[in-house]
Amino acid sequence: MMDSQGSSNIVRALQLMASDARRQISLFPPGIAVADEIALLFDDGMLLVEQEQRLNCSNIAAPTLVMLRTLNAELARLSNEPDKDFWATEALCNDLRWQRLRVTAREILTLMGESIGPPSSNGVYVVLPGTSFEDD
Repeated sequence: MMDSQGSSNIVRALQLMASDARRQISLFPPGIAVADEIALLFDDGMLLVEQEQRLNCSNIAAPTLVMLRTLNAELARLSNEPDKDFWATEALCNDLRWQRLRVTAREILTLMGESIGPPSSNGVYVVLPGTSFEDD
């Protein structure tokens, strides 16, 4: 089976999540909340993966899907915690939870038979002058 859009998107999101903090930060223009964007790209990929599962056109194996869902649940749990410092760009460098997320992303990529990196840097971001979403 050819790669589906969901698996392609989730691989790119995992490669980004698996990267070291310096690389993650370098892939986004100033003014972008990098930690938020990493989680949002993963969430977008999961939406496609789940849709393809419902339509029976996914090429993601069941054990991989379990790991993806577990990672998605962990990100959702972290989103609901009162500790908003986790979503600050500095947390990518200093917070052990981000390091654990990187390890999990690498494990999933390995299970999928995909390379760990480098992540794609082909996103388009428009940041208006005087606007910053970073560390809000």
